[in-house]
Amino acid sequence: TGPVLFEGTASAQLFAQFGYSMALVALPWLVLSQGGSTGVAALSVTAILVPYVVLALFAGVIGDRFPRKRLLVSAYTWQAAAAIMIPVAALSGPVPLGLILTVSVLIGLGRVFVDAATFGAIAEIVKPAQFLEAQAALTVAFGAGIIAGPLLSGVLIGVAGGAAAIAGQAACLTCGAVVAFTISRSLSAAIVDRHAQTRARDAA
Repeated sequence: TGPVLFEGTASAQLFAQFGYSMALVALPWLVLSQGGSTGVAALSVTAILVPYVVLALFAGVIGDRFPRKRLLVSAYTWQAAAAIMIPVAALSGPVPLGLILTVSVLIGLGRVFVDAATFGAIAEIVKPAQFLEAQAALTVAFGAGIIAGPLLSGVLIGVAGGAAAIAGQAACLTCGAVVAFTISRSLSAAIVDRHAQTRARDAA
């Protein structure tokens, strides 16, 4: 079941990175298209990144104490729910800048916990000899999202506007939540600890 579990985790990560990268383009564009300043546009990106810097260690602790599958599903759902607020608000007119910045922060918060749970779960899913290969595969998924996400966001912006691009982001994050939900194990940190202890005994 290891390869299947890993594929599910990596696929969820790919969807999430698509959505995350789309936001880095769509949110500042939405600010500027509504007449907002370049400073506010820059702040909409900074608000996504700051939680990662501030809360990375805390998220790692949470990922070590709670089932990682539940954490992944919750974080993906959190991000999707935050993102969808923008296209919903756009139905009635310009999206308030305060809402755009709030959504930026919420997406950034979710991203911290997604990465903490994803990379922590690899220790349970794969064998020790495959660990570096699995980390490399996740990095490839991460990089693919970084490249393709902004391109997809740009296409959606050109066709239907910034709010549509954020709706696309919400769809990607929803797909991530669905894929994570289908993972057959809880990815419990306690199991990871037992595996680590076993590896330590084998090494000794």
